[in-house]
Amino acid sequence: MKSVLMALWMSMSAAPASAGPESQISILEPIETREIKSWSDTSSRDVECRELSDVGNAFLCLTQTSELLTRLMARASYFKEASPRGQIVSVNDGRFMGSDQAHYVGHDTVAKSINAFYAKSAEKCVESRELCVSPLEKELFDKVIEPLRKRQVTNFAILAVEARADSFMSNVTHEILHARYYLSPAYRSVVTKFWKKNVAPDDRDKIRKFLADTYNFEGPEGETLLMNEFQAYTLEEDADKNVSGFARIERAYGVPLKNALNSIP
Repeated sequence: MKSVLMALWMSMSAAPASAGPESQISILEPIETREIKSWSDTSSRDVECRELSDVGNAFLCLTQTSELLTRLMARASYFKEASPRGQIVSVNDGRFMGSDQAHYVGHDTVAKSINAFYAKSAEKCVESRELCVSPLEKELFDKVIEPLRKRQVTNFAILAVEARADSFMSNVTHEILHARYYLSPAYRSVVTKFWKKNVAPDDRDKIRKFLADTYNFEGPEGETLLMNEFQAYTLEEDADKNVSGFARIERAYGVPLKNALNSIP
């Protein structure tokens, strides 16, 4: 982490000045997941972030607009999920602008990936200022990631969703499910066993094909991502109402997967 911080400092030194508000991220008191809807209804600042007290080491940020959501985390999602993984791109790059990540309604990342994003962005910033971290990305680092480091938290998840989106509850529950998968070995183990033993091979192939245009499922890391997306799409709020196109999958696997997860002590 020390090297990440040094690299980020170098990136900020090289980054061009950018017009706009000096601070756009507000850190509020921790909240439980059951209180998120009321928070969304009353949120008013550009970006509000809270730690989820019932999901250890997970931070959720709500943005007032989709444009803020994209500026906050879309490049980090592209770095984590696009093919090939690990690309630092400018927001003006056609590959980025045409990607699903640039238009996500929700983002999620984990410590290893976001730390690598900041480190590589600092490295590439030396080559081109368009690849430097943006002021909003830097503010996310300063206000969320750096305080976690000071608490010696090495495994964490950061989530972001647009507060005013029509499908807010589907979006936010989807991202919280990702956080549970990232942060709980027991949860992850149950999902893995369920995927391998209970999901029909034909359905596994259909799920992979359904999501393949958005996600990079190559290698062991890709298989983990596939299982993570399966459980999040299957268990998100209103999955059975075809919000995500997973209605049949949810009807087939939603209840048994929930039952399996409820067995976790």
